[in-house]
Formats: sequence, structure tokens, C-alpha cells
Amino acid sequence: MDLKRFLDILVLAVLSFESISASLILFDSNWKDISANSTDSIENLKDFRYYVSGFDYDNRPVVIMDWGKWNIEWLIKQPDLKNLLKKNYENYINELASGDFTQKMSKYLSSGQNSSDEVVIIKNYDAFDIRHVYTSESFKLCMDLLKQMQKCFHKIEYGMVVNANAFTYQLLDMGKPLIGNILSKFDVYGTNPEKWIPRLSRKIPLDQLPHSLGGREDFQPLLEQSFLK
Repeated sequence: MDLKRFLDILVLAVLSFESISASLILFDSNWKDISANSTDSIENLKDFRYYVSGFDYDNRPVVIMDWGKWNIEWLIKQPDLKNLLKKNYENYINELASGDFTQKMSKYLSSGQNSSDEVVIIKNYDAFDIRHVYTSESFKLCMDLLKQMQKCFHKIEYGMVVNANAFTYQLLDMGKPLIGNILSKFDVYGTNPEKWIPRLSRKIPLDQLPHSLGGREDFQPLLEQSFLK
């Protein structure tokens, strides 16, 4: 399926998806060009990152990205930053694929604990809406980032998508022809943490997760890395 055809179908699906309703209307009168606001730009810079929250029960590093906060549409308007993201994201994927990433994280394990060659990935889609893929260019970049994960498919033991709203479900489902089988590694959960936090806790100790995912209020990541630095 080519990108233009996919986007045509996506628009029709969004228009017919009643649960998305007014908060996802493309021409919302409250929509502003946030690139003009320096405060928002600083916040956007901070959001493009990953962090390692800790380890699961089998000593696999837990890598978290708050994709719901990634304003891809804003990034598209900053060509230098967009290219920097693509470069740093590719380096991150190559680290995962080569095993260098898990080797780097092994130093955070206690003495006597065996390290793992695989990782756990959590993608938090809280606050995600249609404005994040407002144009075909921003949508293509989003899909390209997901497709790159194919390179490290063998290093992902399992993954989780949390806080998936109606649009997130629709986007992931319709994106399957473009991004291959990487989604087979992920369980997708909705916006009710009372349902998915217990499932997270069966695989990952809650003290290894941020408070937003059921962990401690005084949580501090083991490692944090920006894609825009």
C-alpha cells in the first residue's frame, strides 16, 4: 500500500471514528503553530528522548519512550533537528541490534546478577492525537522510526504500548502493512492504568518503573538520553 493511499484511508477512518470526536478535529480553532512559542519549543526538545527505568525480573533493561509527547509536526519544521533525531535514533537502534546497549547497561546490575542480551521497550502514547501526524511528511517520519526497529527485532524480548487511545489503536492497526512485523513483539494497552499496571507488574517490578506507570514517586531513571543533542 503506498503512502498516499494509506493516508486517504486513514483520513476516512478518523472521520468515521466517533470516539475520537472533537479533540482530534484537524482544523481545531485552538490549533497553533507551536514553533512560534519558545517555551513550548524548549519542552518539545526535552520530550524527544529515551530513558532506562530499570530492569525486569530477568534483568532485561527497560527502555521507555514517551511517544505521545513527541510532537513530530513541530520537528518537521526544524530540519536540522529532524536530521539530528534521525541520526541519533539510528545510532540507538544500531546499539540495540549489536548488543552494545545491553552490555553498557550491565554495569547497573548488582554483583552476581547475570545480564541479558535482550531489552524490554515501553512506548507511552499518553497525550497522542492526530496533530502529531498532521501531514504526510510527519506521518512518514513516524512510520520510518517504527520501521527501523526491525533491525533490532531479535534483541527485543517483549514490548508494551500503554495509554493507547482510539486514534493510536487505529494508527497502529493501519500502519501494519508499512512497518512489518515489529508490532508482533508488543502488547497494546488502553488508557486505563488500573487494567495494565497489574500486567506490567507481572513482568517488571514496580520499583523499576516511573510513577506515571505505577512506580515510585521518587523514581529516577538509570540512564536518560536525548535524541536532539
